[in-house]
Amino acid sequence: MYTRVMIVDDELLARNQLCAMIDWEEYGYVLCGEAEDGLKALKLIQELQPHIVLIDINMPLMDGVALCRYVSEHNKDVSTIILSNFDNFDYVRDTLNSGAVDYLLKHRLNPESLLDVLERALNKLGKNLDTENMLDAAGKLEKGKTSNGDLESVIQQLAQTEGSALLEETAVAILKPYARNTVVLVMQMLHNVVLAEKHIGEDRSMFIRSIIELCRQLIGDVHKGCVAYTGHGSLLFILSYPEYRSETPILQSVQTFADKVSQTLQMIYTVSVAFGHSPVCHQIDKLPSYYRHACDAMDRKLTHLQSEPSVRAAATGGGGTGFAVASPTGSTPMMALTIRQEKELLASILVCNTSQIDAIIDEVFITFIARSSGFPQLTFLIEEMINLAHRVGKKMGVDVHWISVTTDSSLPKSSHLPEIQIWIKALYHRLVDDIKRLQTQGKYSKNVEEAMKLVHEHYLQGITLEEAAATIGITPSYLSRIFKEETGKSFTESINHFKIELSKQYIENGNQKFKEMYHRIGFNNYSYFFKVFKDIVGETPHSYAKKYLKNK
Repeated sequence: MYTRVMIVDDELLARNQLCAMIDWEEYGYVLCGEAEDGLKALKLIQELQPHIVLIDINMPLMDGVALCRYVSEHNKDVSTIILSNFDNFDYVRDTLNSGAVDYLLKHRLNPESLLDVLERALNKLGKNLDTENMLDAAGKLEKGKTSNGDLESVIQQLAQTEGSALLEETAVAILKPYARNTVVLVMQMLHNVVLAEKHIGEDRSMFIRSIIELCRQLIGDVHKGCVAYTGHGSLLFILSYPEYRSETPILQSVQTFADKVSQTLQMIYTVSVAFGHSPVCHQIDKLPSYYRHACDAMDRKLTHLQSEPSVRAAATGGGGTGFAVASPTGSTPMMALTIRQEKELLASILVCNTSQIDAIIDEVFITFIARSSGFPQLTFLIEEMINLAHRVGKKMGVDVHWISVTTDSSLPKSSHLPEIQIWIKALYHRLVDDIKRLQTQGKYSKNVEEAMKLVHEHYLQGITLEEAAATIGITPSYLSRIFKEETGKSFTESINHFKIELSKQYIENGNQKFKEMYHRIGFNNYSYFFKVFKDIVGETPHSYAKKYLKNK
């Protein structure tokens, strides 16, 4: 069973941030309720019977110290944790004397410290806590209710169900509380992913959870409903209006709710959104077809927005934080890059082959145009290309902070494809320059570093020692000597090693058509490539590929 946790704070944003800080259910906790002041908290504590209460110290009507003292005196089976913006010794002393497990500063709170204090609060309840009583209390609390996890699972299933299909019986049972006068509402965030460090990896997941929690709170303010994230910046709401008898006030209420969500997300997170909703549904098992109605409405909305420069700028990187638009109408996410294109692009970046990078980007945009793709797909393409550059740069040890800065400041604010194509190429060229600089920085003298750069740039068409020396402005004999001294290889050996490293990248990225590969890396025939590979690696390309796949 889950340990029930309640949050008491008069600030909506603070409650929302706390809700989104961890995946509560993953760690064995469930958020059973929230209150905005101490007096409301007292009532909810009796009703919800939480095991742990997180309490803000500075609240109207009844502050955190008074609430903590009351809980300590009247609810021995509840642990309290105090949160504050102030590092004040008197507050610390008063709260700890009132029975709080700990006093934490909000600005220092992170997932690790939150989990640590929750564990200590749970331990304070004691090992002798009657498990049966806890289960009984949980049963009373959950009777007639469904967990957020179950609802999210059903909503995500709904988003992947064919429009003509009916919901399964278990899904219908879970959605039964929302079965009267139901409307499906789809929300799409319009900003691309701004690749600031705070929205990468785990923090990006936290950002998504934060958006979901805020939307849940806004639903709770007005009517019955539930919401889940369905991927690619899209949220799906199921809203129920049992109190209405005609459809007109229902749809007016949906619009009012959508406006409220839009304004709140813009104010708190600087995220622009668009909505599409279905007609009113009276048979809950037919929700998949109503979801398609909502998606169609969303598509029409996005098509309309394409002609609005201000929204188009937002969706292609005009600042703010959010996610790229991906069409919610299909159950399968759009692919801006094919698997082959992504693998070849990765290999080209790793060996700093800018001409090959340009060729792949050109191919991607030619494919994009041939598909007659629209505004949502364009923003998704931009996001995927930026994300790939960020991911590879980080893997190679490059400082990638500039990518988010560049995205904010110079990403074209129009949907003019040639302009965007040039911008993406420039982004990748700068990334390659950074990788080259990192690979050679401090390792070689200026002349040898320049020679290595020429090898990387001209390996495909070939470059001789004499040509490299002439470009650098030194004699071939001098270049040959210092190159061998500093790298341990001759100039020709270095070119071959570079080509073989490139071939290994192709193999590791899944391209094992060796008789098609050799010409891509600058060899004139397969036999010579085979011989050089075996001499350098110590085994044949086939053997290397087999061993790599086995160890992967």
